[in-house]
Amino acid sequence: RGRLEVEASMYSAIEKKAEGFAAKIPLRPELEDIKDGIGLTVLPLERDGKFLPKLVGKGGSTRKRLIAITDCSLEYVGKSAYLVGSQAERTLMMALLKAMQESDDNWIK
Repeated sequence: RGRLEVEASMYSAIEKKAEGFAAKIPLRPELEDIKDGIGLTVLPLERDGKFLPKLVGKGGSTRKRLIAITDCSLEYVGKSAYLVGSQAERTLMMALLKAMQESDDNWIK
């Protein structure tokens, strides 16, 4: 799990330095959507990342709350969310991210 979290955070750091570069790097095939155990899921954000500031929150507060609720690691790389955790954790995180992008206000407390 730790290795996947570091890999996702490195993709995020690369993307901040060279926009659009990290999104072009292909994931290792063994990482993509592992059903049992710990895995990594790449979730494209809706409307080309329009809601990214809402999903991050002031000082990363919303991102931290999402991580605390789901116990799933979350990194934003360009216009995608990289999720690291068990299948159940990633499924919950995907549902919360989808609901937040569709809602009118920030309802995660």
